[in-house]
Amino acid sequence: DVAVIEELAKESLSNSKDFFDLTSEKATKIRSSILLIPLWLIKYGKVKFIGSGGCAIGKRPLDMFDDALVKAGITITNDEFKTFEVTGKPKKNIMLQWFSVTAVEALITYLAFADNFDYDINIYQVAIEPHVRNLIDFLNNAWADITLNVDHTLVVKPSKIKIKESEFTIIADYI
Repeated sequence: DVAVIEELAKESLSNSKDFFDLTSEKATKIRSSILLIPLWLIKYGKVKFIGSGGCAIGKRPLDMFDDALVKAGITITNDEFKTFEVTGKPKKNIMLQWFSVTAVEALITYLAFADNFDYDINIYQVAIEPHVRNLIDFLNNAWADITLNVDHTLVVKPSKIKIKESEFTIIADYI
């Protein structure tokens, strides 16, 4: 998966200068391709996406993922490909539809790097699986300001993220 994501990212970067192009069939091979969307929205403001796949659990809807990004100020249109575009600011209070690891990971990654808000964002009904907590630790290590609470809420404060050269341990996938 790591090798496929790296190939996909390189290919996507070479395809367009105006948006991040995730329309390659490679994106449909792995579920994690969807997690490229938030970061590249920060750089380009627009991502075109063919769809993800490759999940051992089977095909799963992306409604919660889309809903989380819409609440973060992203407009989503469906034409030949699904297009995500930054068009507004995140809401101050975001209620997720239900617990979704992928939606939380995408939302906090986007918000950690976004610089279009100057207020705290409260997110409710947050999945707190170990890999979500590990992502929060990683982002905070890069100077994000995210607080996870035991009541399945979190607060994202505006910050200027700086990827610093230091060591960080990414936990193993327990699946």
